[in-house]
Amino acid sequence: MRDLIAAGVDVFRLNFSHGTHEARAASAEAGRLVAILQDLSGPKIRTGLLKGGGIDLAVGEYSVAVVRTLDAVIRDAESHPPAMSALLSDVHVLSGHGRALCEAAVTLADHGVADGIVAITHGGKTARLLSALRPRAPIFGATDQHDIAHRLALSSGVMPVVTDLRGDVETVAVRIGRQLAERGQVPAGGVFAVVSINPDLEKGRTNFLKLQRL
Repeated sequence: MRDLIAAGVDVFRLNFSHGTHEARAASAEAGRLVAILQDLSGPKIRTGLLKGGGIDLAVGEYSVAVVRTLDAVIRDAESHPPAMSALLSDVHVLSGHGRALCEAAVTLADHGVADGIVAITHGGKTARLLSALRPRAPIFGATDQHDIAHRLALSSGVMPVVTDLRGDVETVAVRIGRQLAERGQVPAGGVFAVVSINPDLEKGRTNFLKLQRL
C-alpha cells in the first residue's frame, strides 16, 4: 500500500472482509490522506473477470506499475486547461457571495498571482466548489475533521489537510502554511489565495479571500 500511495493512488476500494487499518497506517506514513471506499462486490467482480478470461491489471505484481502509468496519463491530461469547468448545477454547493469568492480565488491562481488555493472548510463545500471550477493550481482543503478530509480526497485537484482552525485569519493561514511547508507540498515563500466562506453574511470574519505568503 505504501508503494501504491507513492505511485499516485488517492482512493482505495476495500471489501468488508479486509480492514482499513493498513491503508490508514500507510497513508499516515506517506503524509498524504487517501479516501477509502468499502464494498462487498469486489471479490465477485475480480473472480468474474478471471473466469471470463479477462485480465485485471490492477491486481498482482504489476499493480504499482499500473498506478504509475495511470498517474502519468492523468497528470498529462490535467496539464491541459479544460475547455470548461464542471457543471456547477450538479454540485449542490455554494452560490452567491460564496461562489463569487471561489471564482475570484481561481482567477488569481490561473493568472499566476497565487501559487495555489487554501480552502478553510469545516464541511468540505468550499473545497468541492473550487474543485468544480477546475483551477490550474493545487487546492488544499483545510479542515479540522478527519472524516471530511478523507472525503475531500475524492475531489479532483484537492489535497486535504487536517489542522486546527481556531484563531484569527492570520493565525490559521500561518499554521496551515507551516504544515504544508513541512510536508514539502508548497514552495518556500509561495503566495496562496486563502478562502473562507459562511452563508451568514453577518459573520464577516468567516467570509474572506486573502492573499497570504505561506
